[in-house]
Amino acid sequence: MSVEKSPAWVRFAQIGLGIIVVILSIYALSYPGAAFVSIVLILGIILFIVGIEKIIAGIFLPIKGKGASIGLGILVLIFAGLVIAYPGFATWIITVFLGIALLFGGGASIAQESFPFWSRHIVNNYRNHSPCVSCLWCTICRICRSNRTTDSRNSDDRSRCHRQKTALSV
Repeated sequence: MSVEKSPAWVRFAQIGLGIIVVILSIYALSYPGAAFVSIVLILGIILFIVGIEKIIAGIFLPIKGKGASIGLGILVLIFAGLVIAYPGFATWIITVFLGIALLFGGGASIAQESFPFWSRHIVNNYRNHSPCVSCLWCTICRICRSNRTTDSRNSDDRSRCHRQKTALSV
């Protein structure tokens, strides 16, 4: 039984990529909001490239549904442009859609009566926890949004108080 060793450059590449993954993992754990926005931004760039590919394929390749490919490619470009331009809004939309999807998925599995024997335990756990996770998800989004508006209101109040003090002292 012989074990072949991989070349030295492969080993160095594996170690280097492992170090990069550890650093990015620590960053993602330290700043989860920034990591999520970064992922959404990267996915927006990928969607932009896919939209261009769909348009080019619709124009130059002999495929069925050329118009659909071009039209949907243009839609993908528009949505990718919105995601790239407003990544914070896109992350908010994604979290809301995830919360709604979890809520509907949990409701559907609660309404469902019979499960296959092998998946009964998994489905029951999902069914029991999905509405709770969904409500928690939506609540966290609402709290974060209200904290943002509260912070901006507080800063407006502080600047208004500062303007009043300076007007009174003059």
